[in-house]
Amino acid sequence: MPYVMTNYVDGQEISSTYEGRHVMVQESDMVHPVHGDGFVDKGDAICMGALVGIPFESALAAADIIAVDTEGIWAKSVVAKDAAGNSAVARGDRIYVNKTNCELSKISTPATHQPFGIALSTLSSGTTGIVAVKIHQDENALGQIASLTSEELDHAAFTDEGTALGHIDLASQLPARSLVLGTSVNVTEGFAGDTTAIIQVGVSGDLDRFSSVVDQSVFAIGRVAMGIPTDGQDGFAGAQTVRVTITGGADWGNITAGKAFVTIYYIPLA
Repeated sequence: MPYVMTNYVDGQEISSTYEGRHVMVQESDMVHPVHGDGFVDKGDAICMGALVGIPFESALAAADIIAVDTEGIWAKSVVAKDAAGNSAVARGDRIYVNKTNCELSKISTPATHQPFGIALSTLSSGTTGIVAVKIHQDENALGQIASLTSEELDHAAFTDEGTALGHIDLASQLPARSLVLGTSVNVTEGFAGDTTAIIQVGVSGDLDRFSSVVDQSVFAIGRVAMGIPTDGQDGFAGAQTVRVTITGGADWGNITAGKAFVTIYYIPLA
């Protein structure tokens, strides 16, 4: 029967086996949520490079060696969102761990997240709650489609170029040797105030590198997608800072609203 999470709390184990899934890890080698004493707590989601798991006890010092479960089913706090925004958690969804703060969600961006496990219970979109998670070792393998998604981009954070153009550079870079497939944009608030708002995605000096068409409007709420032009693999050998440019009808300063998530889809190659 499906897991019912009513009587569980964050960090409580749901099932246990003795299949050699328990590994010993030094506290100082773990990435874990921040606590007042600076050390990992029992029930935390942790990662150590490609290893993910849940420690069975809290540490008192950086040199402590802690047993970590790498394959069990645990009740864990999960945020119901993916790279494009709020997204409900369904049974069977993959859950990913943030490699910096160990927050669990459906965000799968390889630069910032890695696979943690599989959801066995549900959670409503945009909420944070307890989910039954089957921990499962898995890699962001080369050759699989990955995505780089911005945080929600607000028009107020764009740089006004003193013309009809405004731009913003994504905080996370596109990794080196990324074979770019295309771009999608989720407009959560229309870029209104001028007569038009046309988006391009590329890099500084090549504003449409990742957008094959230059007529996609973000004037209203909705979703748009773009393939890549013939020069879309320029810069392949190195990491690239993605630039999002929006062109208004007359002057960027006329645009008084607008928010969107921008996602670059790519295949990481060796």
